[in-house]
Amino acid sequence: MPALFNLHRKGRLPSGSRIVGFAGRAYDHEEFRRVVREGVKRFSASSFEKATWEAFAANLYYVRGDLTKPGDYERLRISLRSWGIHLRFETKVPDTVAKMRSVAMMSHYEDTFEFKRIPDAYEYLLLDVLLGDATFFIRDDVIELS
Repeated sequence: MPALFNLHRKGRLPSGSRIVGFAGRAYDHEEFRRVVREGVKRFSASSFEKATWEAFAANLYYVRGDLTKPGDYERLRISLRSWGIHLRFETKVPDTVAKMRSVAMMSHYEDTFEFKRIPDAYEYLLLDVLLGDATFFIRDDVIELS
């Protein structure tokens, strides 16, 4: 997290980026932000500025889950579905020897599909029920295993 904070501090994270923690501890978003704050203060390469931290922390979220339980990935998927995906890659600029440039690869539902309002993840699940599509529903045996 200190590295992500430093990227934010330098203006190298896209505005509005959300950073989502996924682990087994019983944190809510605020507790997760408190724990991350302590790590950033301790390990960041730069001085800690409250205003910079507050802008960064506003984009930190937490989803509780166990990497060994398939049902917990469903909770993560529901959380991520309404936000879209942002990826950045360092890529070589064509026709140069070694010049690199950061390239954003983004998928926003509202831009891609021109929705006036993005349906909530649960609205999609209800629509799946109405249409008889069980793709994203967990089977009884998986629930019992978890």
